[in-house]
Amino acid sequence: MNKTIVSRRLSAASLIIIFSLLISLLPSCSGSKTDTAELLATVPADASAVAALNLKSVIEKTGCKIEGSKIVPGKEVAALVAGQDRDTADRIRAILNGETGVDPSSAIFFVEGSDFYITGFLADPDTFRKYISEDGAMQIASENGIDRCGNTALKGNQFWIRASHRNDIDPAEIARFSELSEKTSFLSNAYSSRLAEISHDIEGWGNLAAIYNASGMSFRDKTMAGLGLAVLFSDARDLAFNADFENGRFISSLSILNSKGEPAKFNFPSDRIDPAMVKELSGSADTFFAMALTPALVKSLEKELGDKNIPGAEMILSALGAIDGTCAVAANGSMVKGAVSTTGENTADLTDFISSSTGSTVIKDGKILRFNNGEVNGTLEAADIAPQLKGAMFALVTSGTAPTGQFTPADLPVKYTLIALSPSQGSMEITSEIRAFNEKENILLTFLKAIK
Repeated sequence: MNKTIVSRRLSAASLIIIFSLLISLLPSCSGSKTDTAELLATVPADASAVAALNLKSVIEKTGCKIEGSKIVPGKEVAALVAGQDRDTADRIRAILNGETGVDPSSAIFFVEGSDFYITGFLADPDTFRKYISEDGAMQIASENGIDRCGNTALKGNQFWIRASHRNDIDPAEIARFSELSEKTSFLSNAYSSRLAEISHDIEGWGNLAAIYNASGMSFRDKTMAGLGLAVLFSDARDLAFNADFENGRFISSLSILNSKGEPAKFNFPSDRIDPAMVKELSGSADTFFAMALTPALVKSLEKELGDKNIPGAEMILSALGAIDGTCAVAANGSMVKGAVSTTGENTADLTDFISSSTGSTVIKDGKILRFNNGEVNGTLEAADIAPQLKGAMFALVTSGTAPTGQFTPADLPVKYTLIALSPSQGSMEITSEIRAFNEKENILLTFLKAIK
């Protein structure tokens, strides 16, 4: 068996499905709610994570058009394909022309145990067999109506790729997936209807305990993570997430769910950031941080942590007890400036804490403590960032984006990255946004153009 061919061809087949995750230029498109529900019926109920991709939306956002089983690349995608080496460009064109046999339909990712699968539909199973076998150079084995080649299998008009093991897929597992009942499949999960709708570019669900176990975290870290969520939320069992590629930005949201599939109750009093406090910092910086904190929240923390004997907790809570409203900080490296809204009383501990932790001079201005340790400047303007924090309880904004894989902030034309925690339906929603400099271009194209 030619493992080089297997790796190349099966990676290409996988990339048809995960185009929206920016791994390559190999696209497909999504189907209807019925298509997605049919795929979810072949996902086991004990899957620890499941994600559905609205690939049709993603493809069209890149300027491509869908004509039957073919993808007609837009001007910019065509230019990107032409810029690849000859072999890669030929393979991409074959995929665009529908020569893989993959049906432009729904795609599902799921994790069961330590295995990661991708599944979807086929428009032409015979063409797909030819494609994955490298036009007959690879052997396809058949067993009980299931064809297998390396890490890819197909039964009828559905295929599976075992992404966690490149050259191994078990036909017995595929038979099990294809014969699941509604009670033993993911359709029994209360969140399955949301995934079937695919109202976002990416829609997903995950079980917290299973994710901890599959993450490789130590027993201590898993225990601490579980305890932390148990303190913050009531009956925290699962998580739900979604993401969208838009003009000039990539946005995502994550929520904690209870055992009924509803937003888990946040156990502490919440408040919202006053954007005016952030705007008052004026000038520019590379990082902005803001948080809304009330005496009621501090008292709840004191009650929860009082008997935990956590080193330093008593001192920190004593300092935070004077805060009543928004804390806002602008920073550039070690240089910081900020403002903290207080009760106006008993601010000595808070003043000492700010001074000792930042090396700043602290000035009391009525009920506000203002501080700085030098001149702060950067690429983000306080006046521009402040409105973006409206509605959040906690927010962090940094210029550019953190280095990831082959990318660095210089490689990705990103203006800033924002992470926020916002009260929602009695719970908390974690949102993030990556904002590009080019606000008129879909950020997926911006990312693709940045791939070296």
